[in-house]
Amino acid sequence: MDLRRTLGPAALLAVLGSCSGHNDEVDQSVGELVVCGSGPTVEGIDVSQWQSTVNWPMVRAAGKRFAIARILHWPTRDTQFDRNWREIRANGLIRGAYIYFDPRYEVAAQADIVVRAVGRLGQGDLPVTLDIEQPPPGLPSPTRYAAMVRDLADRIEAGTGRRPMIYTGRYYWPSYVQSTAFRDHPLWHAQYTTTQPCPYIADAWRNWAFWQYSSTGRVSGISGNVDLDRFNGTYAELQRLAGFPAPTVDAGTPRDVPVVRDVPAASDAPISRDVPVVRDVPAASDAPVARDVPAVIDVSPSADLGATADVSAVVDAGAPDSGDRDVVAMDADVPSTDVAMGDGGEAPSPPPAADEGGCGCRVGRGSAPSPRAPTAFSLLLAGAMLRSRRRRRD
Repeated sequence: MDLRRTLGPAALLAVLGSCSGHNDEVDQSVGELVVCGSGPTVEGIDVSQWQSTVNWPMVRAAGKRFAIARILHWPTRDTQFDRNWREIRANGLIRGAYIYFDPRYEVAAQADIVVRAVGRLGQGDLPVTLDIEQPPPGLPSPTRYAAMVRDLADRIEAGTGRRPMIYTGRYYWPSYVQSTAFRDHPLWHAQYTTTQPCPYIADAWRNWAFWQYSSTGRVSGISGNVDLDRFNGTYAELQRLAGFPAPTVDAGTPRDVPVVRDVPAASDAPISRDVPVVRDVPAASDAPVARDVPAVIDVSPSADLGATADVSAVVDAGAPDSGDRDVVAMDADVPSTDVAMGDGGEAPSPPPAADEGGCGCRVGRGSAPSPRAPTAFSLLLAGAMLRSRRRRRD
């Protein structure tokens, strides 16, 4: 349609000028809304049997990211729809379908064909589009026409699971349908122009989702002309309209905070040579014990002290619950059944009574440990005696 024939000079300047500084402006002289795109757009096409057999891999390689195929123009079902519906998805494009609605025929019959053709829509499927552009004669009144569009929309939404889109233009809808009741349905706007940067839509909507901006496009993989379309948004927004879930974003995590990874305790990371490493050694470890440093070994009250191995050690026998400890000096020459400590290598003195602490060192097998804690002097004395006995034997 030639704008210069439809609008006077003043109205034409108003339409073209409205895109320079405003995103939503109503040109009252023609009852239309000029709406520029909100930012990025995505390119696609729509096809029917008139494009014959489409080479969809080539269409994808040409940079198209969505395609919308015709199902029906009553009473003829599109001969290429089944193949197009299958191949659009197989080649990684977001797919859509549309019905060219003829209000001169029964709504239910047309809706049933659409629902059987696409079924329940899933991820990657755009809502079905109702193409509302059947020219006169024979059209119903605007009130009746709007009621038929509502019936068709409700039937297709119930069958496919998605609220359908409406395809129309400001050249048609205000004259023949005249309803503002479909603003909650995405608009696919038809307007062919090479000079207008912003589409001027019927003011029954406030924005547009798709814009069919050419009917004479040329795309690799298609012989002849094809309709060119533009989505008003990013590819991620197009995916959401096609049923993909929105990406999950953790709003509580600052973007500039580095990630700290957990390192297992058994990491092979090198250890600084200048920093002493303290390792936990099990009590039953076979690690050698330095001769001049008495090893401190935790022994439970039920430990078997009867071994006569050549071990010189200060044994820390933990008293149950009390935290008090006694010290026992073990020697290969002394029976472990009843161990006592003498002075300077002399024969051991007779053991004191079981309830006595003696020098604070006695533990008899099976008897309760003394509640008295060893003194620092007794520990040093015990170590000195053990070293002295070993040197005499050597």
